[in-house]
Amino acid sequence: MALQIKRGDSFDELINLPTTFGDGYFASWTLSSQIRTSRYLKFIADLSPVWLDPITTRTVRISHLDTTDWPVGDASIDIQLTSPEGVVISTATISVSIIQDITFLTNSVVV
Repeated sequence: MALQIKRGDSFDELINLPTTFGDGYFASWTLSSQIRTSRYLKFIADLSPVWLDPITTRTVRISHLDTTDWPVGDASIDIQLTSPEGVVISTATISVSIIQDITFLTNSVVV
């Protein structure tokens, strides 16, 4: 899966978990997520993951309102799920392309 975001836009995506788990399997599990540069895994931001429907736990919404300082280039995301007993699993890595926003590009001269 590959996503694209323009720097400065709010980031808000829905991620579907594999259907091999039954409805509600992850109901009591906590979520965490970060975005990092793909090349050097440099930290960019903590994301806010929440269950879209906490009963079925099939889809996670990940978001971050302010991406103004995110670097242009390739990045990676995954979602880490932690059970109440401390079992940790992560989703597949998701590729994100952060591109330059055109509308609010500042300090530029067009010739």
